[in-house]
Amino acid sequence: FVYNEELFLFYEEQINLTGKGVIKMVKTSDLKKWTKPITVLEEDYHLSFPNVFLLDGQIYLMPESGNDKSIKLYIPNEDLSKWKPYKTILKGSKFIDSSIVRNNNKLFLFTTDYTNQTNKLRLFYSNCIDDLWVEHPLSPIAEGKDIGRCAGSLFNYQEKLYRPCQLTSSRYGEGVDLYEVLELSCYNYKEKKIKRLIPNSDKIYSIGGHHFNYCY
Repeated sequence: FVYNEELFLFYEEQINLTGKGVIKMVKTSDLKKWTKPITVLEEDYHLSFPNVFLLDGQIYLMPESGNDKSIKLYIPNEDLSKWKPYKTILKGSKFIDSSIVRNNNKLFLFTTDYTNQTNKLRLFYSNCIDDLWVEHPLSPIAEGKDIGRCAGSLFNYQEKLYRPCQLTSSRYGEGVDLYEVLELSCYNYKEKKIKRLIPNSDKIYSIGGHHFNYCY
């Protein structure tokens, strides 16, 4: 997340595979020197997927809090080093890897319902961040180990909307596909697969990966 001419990297730290995740942050102004990691958010339950975004002049953090069966928003202090609860926008299922985008003056929430350990991508919409969220008539819009779980925030690039998607049929972290959202409204949804982002020829991602974020 870019703020005051600095690049902030928010990430989950989990000490072991069964440990509780917390959200940490480092930042840089030159992509060479990074600050010492600090913990910016910790709850009684596991946190991950720290989605930070700007909406109508307010910065929000929407982490994955599926173990709490909720989707919560947090707002920061002046230097983004501490976050306090703002509101709960959904509850009742194990929601994971959520993302909010604006399209045609509506907000759309993409979130995976992992209640039964299945990747069921559900879609909701709202007039604004503080209004009620209504489930889309076509929701769930995708279901399956290779299509139903976002691999990062949806993002706009060259006037097109894209959704990175995790591949998990063989194992977690198998790879990432990129989808172009062709139609997004309160009544319709269409997307098509564009390309495979991960694995690729880069040695870091040659055997897989599970996350992609576009920063601008």
